Amino acid sequence: LYYFRMHPEHISTESANRTTMYLQESERNKVAQTMSREAFLHQCQYRVQFSRMQPADINRVTELINRTNQLNTSIKRYRLEQIQHFAEDPVTDIFVIRVQDKFGDYGLVGVCIGIQQDFLYTIDTLLFSCRVMSRGIEDYMLTKILNHAKAQGCREAKMLFTKGPKNAGMCEILNNNGFECTAQMPEQIELCFNLEKTTIKGEPSW
Repeated sequence: LYYFRMHPEHISTESANRTTMYLQESERNKVAQTMSREAFLHQCQYRVQFSRMQPADINRVTELINRTNQLNTSIKRYRLEQIQHFAEDPVTDIFVIRVQDKFGDYGLVGVCIGIQQDFLYTIDTLLFSCRVMSRGIEDYMLTKILNHAKAQGCREAKMLFTKGPKNAGMCEILNNNGFECTAQMPEQIELCFNLEKTTIKGEPSW
């Protein structure tokens, strides 16, 4: 347990508070069992912050990118130095999302790396902690990203979805948010969103 190779280089606030978060999730699950999904989500009193990555976020962003498998479009792994390079690139956006509810603080639970080239917005990486699965946070962040791309004058948003052993549900989320398959490859799917013709979904009501 004390062998240095078994320890991460950086420990984020979310990792340090993991036990507290598990206890909060246990409370959520108890309440969720007493009502419908939508009624439960409405009474959680979500507070969601969508923003650009700040320097203090980089350790958590690196951690999520290297640990997330289930809700991950690309399954790419980037080192901290690579993420820093993205942050310094003027055509690249790194967006993060934080979530709180009446039970506690989820912390930083989502990351998007997007690249604008002329009228095309390429989503290189989009991922979420599985702790916010089925909370509508994925829909909320996609709405924000697509509206940002449209505001920048982009006509299309595109991504290469990499097929993994656990992330099929993420592809379904993208389809439900208006992305359409434009090319199939053995290990990847090209998904596109027409920003000129397709209506961007609104934020979840809760």
